[in-house]
Amino acid sequence: MEHSDYKRYIERNGLVGEDKSGYFVSWVRRFLELNLSDGLSNEDKVRQFDARLAVDERLKDWQREQARHAVEIYMNLFLRDAGTKAMSSYPHFSDVLERMRESLRLKHYALRTERTYLDRVFQYMRYC
Repeated sequence: MEHSDYKRYIERNGLVGEDKSGYFVSWVRRFLELNLSDGLSNEDKVRQFDARLAVDERLKDWQREQARHAVEIYMNLFLRDAGTKAMSSYPHFSDVLERMRESLRLKHYALRTERTYLDRVFQYMRYC
């Protein structure tokens, strides 16, 4: 993620004022540094992040709430919109995934391996 993209996104959509957007970017940067498992749900990732913040006695409750809000915007809005934008630039993206799924099944790959491979391709396309 480009931090400037996230900052522009939250300011452009009126989610946060310019005076607070820098803090939101800092919270998301801190969240991403944790490298939480991709196997966790978004809610679990936010809970783990919040639990790590709770250990820091210097943080006040309003700061933890701001951090949770920043991460929820990032995961539930920013990434979703970024993924939609990436996939719209590749109109046959679903066809590629379907062909890949068929190929993996022909080779008798485990279902979990199939999901992992497809998820990695999806993440890559969303990154592009």
